[in-house]
Amino acid sequence: MAGLGSKRRVPQGLGAQHLSSVEESRFVHEDDKAELYALYINCLEDSMWEKMPQEGYADLEVKPFYNDETQFLHFFLTEVNSVPATVSIQHLQHIARLRLSLTMAAQLISDDLCERKLPDGSEDFLKMVIKVCEDSGNDWYRIYLIRKLSEWQGVESVQTLVKQPGFSWLFPNDIHQQNVDEDQMDQYLVYGEEYKTIRDAVAKAVVDCNVEQIEDVCEKCTAPPRKRTMFILLALFREVTTLYRSANTSLHPSSEICHAFADLIQGSKYLYQKEVRDLASALVHNRLGSLAITHDLTIVDNTIIELNIHLAAVLLTGTHLLVMPLKQLGLSPENMQAAFIPTMPDDMLAVAQAAI
Repeated sequence: MAGLGSKRRVPQGLGAQHLSSVEESRFVHEDDKAELYALYINCLEDSMWEKMPQEGYADLEVKPFYNDETQFLHFFLTEVNSVPATVSIQHLQHIARLRLSLTMAAQLISDDLCERKLPDGSEDFLKMVIKVCEDSGNDWYRIYLIRKLSEWQGVESVQTLVKQPGFSWLFPNDIHQQNVDEDQMDQYLVYGEEYKTIRDAVAKAVVDCNVEQIEDVCEKCTAPPRKRTMFILLALFREVTTLYRSANTSLHPSSEICHAFADLIQGSKYLYQKEVRDLASALVHNRLGSLAITHDLTIVDNTIIELNIHLAAVLLTGTHLLVMPLKQLGLSPENMQAAFIPTMPDDMLAVAQAAI
């Protein structure tokens, strides 16, 4: 296997020497090495892509590349899958080439979903990708594919694949378990496409931890700003809070995801009010008191919580004068003890006492 993929390699000695010199530089601290390795991997992968055939190549010209990648994946699964004690330029090359192979696989799957004809040689290549995902014991290969497909096909489209037997290999067991746990339709879809677009952006952010896209989607939304705020709150509940419904704690939002959403909450111009930020933060961390999501709630319990969250979002973002008493009653009832609510009957006891 020594000559495998030689067309896409850089000189080992030169690359290793350069990596070692950079690692030993006094400007590179231990905490910086992860970013350094990521930079190397990206550069190596870019150089590999430059040698790949572009669109428009005939099948006969593309087939050898799929054959090469199939052989590489077999080699990777049998020889390279374990993490070495020290990072070498060769290991970074293997990771870069694995990313290239997985990206190629994601493109083929995407083309297949769009009913495009797949090139010769790709079938055996995809079978090898499936074998790597199933036999490697590393779910990050699956997650990489899912992220790529979500980027190209949309989160909702990828979610529909979970229940398709032909794509069961693509999802980690935790995702299959999560799919079993989820049983409620999103009632907030009554708000239409603009809510759905923001919700999908939140769902994608949960996958790739990129919360900036949520703000970008909100900028393009044509709904009034207060409604965009409400949509974010509802989407946080649907795509983040409901993850706590699973009995498997590994499916709950990770600390990385919570931290990313905390940054969004503090920086978003659509979550500028303190009360709104507090609710958004409570939704991300499931700190909702008696409304907190747990794995043992019934469908009725979940529906009641869903209605309460919707009411809170409406009251916090509502500006109509008639909503203000309800807002006070729902969120600050202590302020309403001596208040008169519209349509409230007269206090006849007070009238009688005055007459006496």
